[in-house]
Amino acid sequence: MDIVKFDSQLKNNLYNRSYYNDLSYIKEKDGFKLVGKKVYGDIQKPNKIETYYFRSAREKLLDLDKPKKPIMKEALVLERVDVREFDKYGYDKDGYDKNGWNAKLKTFRK
Repeated sequence: MDIVKFDSQLKNNLYNRSYYNDLSYIKEKDGFKLVGKKVYGDIQKPNKIETYYFRSAREKLLDLDKPKKPIMKEALVLERVDVREFDKYGYDKDGYDKNGWNAKLKTFRK
């Protein structure tokens, strides 16, 4: 038996797993979203972080009521992009670090 590794790459890098440094799911009011983070510069003190939010084109991305249903059966749609730029000390314009912590206010970004 031969094992074949299937590795496809789309022309648009936004839909390729290898483009992102981190992929995760977050739960929002209207269901789960797939979130990809692209870090530019050093991981500890990045210059810029782009966060891409994807949703399913037709149905819920993760339907917990149907656990045996395939996760990625439907196409993904890019919903929004958040871009945060950082200074040489690792803080964005609002004083938050890459993890969303503001040392002066002692709070996380909401």
